[in-house]
Amino acid sequence: GVRRLTLGGSRRFTVRGLRNVYAELLRNLEVDDRNEARVVELVRQAAEMVVYGEQNGVPLFEYFCEKNMLALLVDLMSQESAPLRVQVLQTLGILVQNVRDTRNLYYILSNNHLNELIDLRISGLPEEVLGPYA
Repeated sequence: GVRRLTLGGSRRFTVRGLRNVYAELLRNLEVDDRNEARVVELVRQAAEMVVYGEQNGVPLFEYFCEKNMLALLVDLMSQESAPLRVQVLQTLGILVQNVRDTRNLYYILSNNHLNELIDLRISGLPEEVLGPYA
């Protein structure tokens, strides 16, 4: 069965909150030892917020689409950071598993971004991480 994320109705699950996450991601497109943990956390938060919004009628998925955040996630996969690449893969899996609206799922699956992700070299990731995605 599909696992549903259940998150409290926190005030941070707003368009403003996702806008802040997106802005901070844009300021940290080059990932290094200084910002790696923060960028990983931002990607995790974005997934959590988008799924919460999609399941609770908050227009966060729309903002995710408007800002083409799927392309941003794919771009982040080109970084050398294995923890970041693992988080991006997990985020995409969470989105696919938890999005309920078929139009939103179609958006995720129909764009060429997932094909780009599949084509990316993801060397350096442990086999136990790549297993479900290989």
